[in-house]
Amino acid sequence: MNKPLLIVLEGVDGTGKTTLAKRLAASLEGLYLYNPQPPFTNIRKEIEATENFTTRFFYYLAANIAAQALIEKTLAEGKSVVVDRYIYSTFLMHQHLGVDTSFINMSELPIRWPDLGIVLTTEQEIRGQRLAKSREGTTSYDENIESRKAMLDKVQNGYKRFCELNEINTSYLTLDQAFERIIGLIVLSTA
Repeated sequence: MNKPLLIVLEGVDGTGKTTLAKRLAASLEGLYLYNPQPPFTNIRKEIEATENFTTRFFYYLAANIAAQALIEKTLAEGKSVVVDRYIYSTFLMHQHLGVDTSFINMSELPIRWPDLGIVLTTEQEIRGQRLAKSREGTTSYDENIESRKAMLDKVQNGYKRFCELNEINTSYLTLDQAFERIIGLIVLSTA
C-alpha cells in the first residue's frame, strides 16, 4: 500500500468493530479514530442521556465534520486513518430513531469520503453475547440504544443501501479471520 487510506469500519455494537479497527490501525501504523473526538467527548454523556434524538443527530454530525481536520492532517503526513463509525452510522441510527434527516444531502457534506468502507454485521444472539461479555463491570454510554435489539437489526440491515460499503459478517469468524478479510479488501481496493 503506497498511499495512505481513509478506512471506515461501520456497524452496530457487538460486531467486533472497535477491536478490529484498533488492530488494523496498529498494523498499518496509522491513526485509530473513534468518533466523537474531543472536545465533543466532554458532553457525550449528557447528549446520550437525552431523549431528543434530533439533538443527538446534530451532535454526531458535528463531531464527524469536526474530525475532518485531524483526518486530513494525518493523511497529509502519509499515515492511514481507521475510523470506528463514521457518517453512515450517524444517519442510519438516527433515521431509525425517528429523526427526519431528509433535509440534509449526505453526499454534499464537507467530509472526506472513505477510500474503503466496511460494515461489520453479526447475528443478534451473537451480538448480544459479545456485548454482555464486553460490558461486564462497566456501564455503557448508550444503553438506551443498545437495548433496542429489533431496531439494531434494522440499522444493521440498513447499511446495505450504501453499495460502497463492503460487508463482512463476523458471526462465526475469529478475530484473526475477520482481520484477514479486511486485509483482503484493502489489497483489492489498492490493486
